[in-house]
Amino acid sequence: MRTTTSSLAWAISGLSLALTAAGILLGVLAIIGAGRPVGLFSHQLTIPFSGAVFAGLGGLVLARHPRHPIAWMLAALGLITGIEVLNLGLLAYLSLNAPGEMIPAPDFAHWLAQWIYSPRGTIPLTLFLLLFPDGGLPSRRWWPVAVAAVVGLVASTAAAAFAPASWEALGGIVQNPFAIQSRLWDPLFMISGSTSLFAMLASMASVVVRFRVSTGIERQQLKWMAYALGIVLLLFTGAVLLFVVLTDTRLATELGFSLVNVSTIVIAVAFSVAVLRHKLYDIDLLINRTLVYGVLTVLTVGSYVLVVGSLLAIFQSRGSLLISLTATGLIAVLFQPVRDRLQRTVNRLLYGQRDEPYDVLSRLGRRLEGPATPGAMLASVVETIAQTLKLPYVAITLPKGG
Repeated sequence: MRTTTSSLAWAISGLSLALTAAGILLGVLAIIGAGRPVGLFSHQLTIPFSGAVFAGLGGLVLARHPRHPIAWMLAALGLITGIEVLNLGLLAYLSLNAPGEMIPAPDFAHWLAQWIYSPRGTIPLTLFLLLFPDGGLPSRRWWPVAVAAVVGLVASTAAAAFAPASWEALGGIVQNPFAIQSRLWDPLFMISGSTSLFAMLASMASVVVRFRVSTGIERQQLKWMAYALGIVLLLFTGAVLLFVVLTDTRLATELGFSLVNVSTIVIAVAFSVAVLRHKLYDIDLLINRTLVYGVLTVLTVGSYVLVVGSLLAIFQSRGSLLISLTATGLIAVLFQPVRDRLQRTVNRLLYGQRDEPYDVLSRLGRRLEGPATPGAMLASVVETIAQTLKLPYVAITLPKGG
């Protein structure tokens, strides 16, 4: 049974990668022929990477864990994305070979491009998180979230596929060939948006809920997903800021879609690493370094801009080499002390007072100064060690009858 499932998994992955490669080839031929990215948008350049990651990781995880539902969803998303890439490449190639006129049989290809992306952008941010890491819900109380995720996905896909709409194409405007006239489309759009947003936020919360009660291997797995969610939140924040900062709405939209695509890749990679347990316990070091150097980079860039801006305002000069060198020197002098202080802060946040043994012993001594029963003293020792060293589990084992 395991061999059959593994063969099926690799067959799906191979087919997905073949479809992705064919779509890329058609897109490249179209670009070479036209001398520009005809029929393609910039955010679509990230979609083949999504397809390759989904397909490769789906096959890899299924070969080891053939019953894991997230692994099957990952493989299915790889296949769907492969079809999407092939469809986009086909549209670009046919547009090149039929300039100024309707390309052969465009209706179905244009229609498919309007909705097939929906599972790729929704499932990793809802069901992946909700079922991680063991493939089951945290408890029965989370069933409404799973239902909301499925309802939101189905509703948004149906609305994109069958609502009356027109799409811009090389040969003109293409009307939705499968449109169904109904007054229910507007309410359906609202339902799909609200339920999807609820499911996404609740699924992220489920990771936090699981983490608070987890221990051992599961806790390390959840750290990987929490790390991925941190990156996703940063990417989403960047996408929102793009719409605020950029005056070119189309450019902001393209970059926003690209960031969403990258977010789904990050979650897929975190799931695969956590489930396969490859260097699982290196996540603490990864979080540590990310926090230190991420915050340090922001502080360095912000300080440089602040110092240069202040000096330019004081001396009323523009582009002065001396001002730039002065700012660089100040940042260089402050870099090491700030880094050391930041490293100590992050270490205390992640590991407690492990680098401060004398402080731990002093705190423990203060807790044991007062009169207490032996049982209370042991409980105090356990509590102090767990709090100061940020350990998920601490116990004192006594000999039988001791």
